[in-house]
Amino acid sequence: VQVNVAVRLPAAPFLVEARVSPADFAGLLVSTDATWSSASVKLPHWPSDDEIADVAAFLNAHVVERLDASASMLAALATDPAAKLALLVKPIPAKNNGPGKLKVDIKATDDALAAA
Repeated sequence: VQVNVAVRLPAAPFLVEARVSPADFAGLLVSTDATWSSASVKLPHWPSDDEIADVAAFLNAHVVERLDASASMLAALATDPAAKLALLVKPIPAKNNGPGKLKVDIKATDDALAAA
């Protein structure tokens, strides 16, 4: 008897969910208490019922708010909860019969975390 089991492990075991309200998330991003580094990446779409949930699970990020097909997320370093990783995940529609993509805008209070 053969049993195939698929288990999704987080890609970022050094990150933990940082649960905040949408208002607190917005306040965090405009706060002068932290200096934010920015990055952006485009990912190919993959077969999924919920790509937003997949990204959140993969990064151990809390989905702060969903609007249509986009979502804002927040995670913190497990070893330093003050170090935050904020994400905006949004779909990019397909063009010229090509595949669509997901754009992930990243802001982090740590340069190395933004680049990772």
